[in-house]
Amino acid sequence: MKQISIIFDGNNFSDIESFYSEVTRVFNPVSGVDGRNLDALQDLLWGGMGLHEFKQPLEIHWLNSKKNRKDFGYFNFRKLVKVMRQVPHVNVSLE
Repeated sequence: MKQISIIFDGNNFSDIESFYSEVTRVFNPVSGVDGRNLDALQDLLWGGMGLHEFKQPLEIHWLNSKKNRKDFGYFNFRKLVKVMRQVPHVNVSLE
């Protein structure tokens, strides 16, 4: 399967709730299935519900991630990144 690359621009969100809105916009613009908690986010990353197929390789470029680390608080930011990186076919690049 071909790898898909997506970009999250941290300038587009400033709290956890707006981050989840961005996730919904990027992954499921038509169906509206959202990832408004850590379990749902991980389900979306596995695929098969919108943007990409189940287990399709995914490259996430998170631009301005340092800003979001401050916005969300270090602990909450690290939890999000950890959940994203637990999905074996997902590569998260913090930029």
